[in-house]
Amino acid sequence: MPTDGEGTSAEREDATAQEESVPIDSLDQDAQPPPSKKSKQSKQDNQKRIWLITYASGSPDITLEMLHSNNVKCDEYYTITWRESKYTLIHLNQHNKIRRSTLIKTMNALLKEFGVKESMVTGYESLSSNNEEEKIQDHPGFKRMVELLNNNKEEIKIWIENGDLMTYRKGLLWKFIRVEDPKNKTRTQLLMQVREWTPIVLEVSDLRSQNELLQQTLASKNEELSSLYTNLTKKNQTIMGLRRKLIQAGLDPSLEEPF
Repeated sequence: MPTDGEGTSAEREDATAQEESVPIDSLDQDAQPPPSKKSKQSKQDNQKRIWLITYASGSPDITLEMLHSNNVKCDEYYTITWRESKYTLIHLNQHNKIRRSTLIKTMNALLKEFGVKESMVTGYESLSSNNEEEKIQDHPGFKRMVELLNNNKEEIKIWIENGDLMTYRKGLLWKFIRVEDPKNKTRTQLLMQVREWTPIVLEVSDLRSQNELLQQTLASKNEELSSLYTNLTKKNQTIMGLRRKLIQAGLDPSLEEPF
């Protein structure tokens, strides 16, 4: 008989299987898998290292000082303004990762002290992190940040504790930086480019096939038209010859050559 607290072998195996089945997203690998018997709210309140905050464009920018003074000790910070919203992306190290409830308290403090008002993008919460329902890299604010990163990075306010944007390879946005020379790209950047180009290559291949089919159809129609023209010319010549014979025979002197 098993002693108290040990459980049966089957129960232990079942618990192990449940732990191994929990997916870990590549952007937030330190997020702890939720216990199987916890509520949905408990799942959402795991400690996370990466957060994307969405707030009204009329609000002041959330600054590094605001975050650090309110128990959010991030080591990476990125902020942009886009349309009616502002977006602040942060990363915290393993020892400083925080729960949603902690970030909610921070936002309440920033609202009271600085007037920072949260807002939302359809389909995403104002405080976004990687979970089963959403991924930060799919967020419109994150996508816009990547777009600016490669086209006009001066519009992004950036602070990285352990380096700078172009040299810190562990940074949140590093693998999204476009490098023109493939020799200078990391494996991750090359994989990202392959994923980006694959649909384009497939579309070009499909368009090429369609173009070849249209060219064949056009060539076939041209041959058909050429054959019809040849036949029509022959028929006109035959008609003209018959009319001449009728006129010469005096059978129908009112007929004249049509051409």
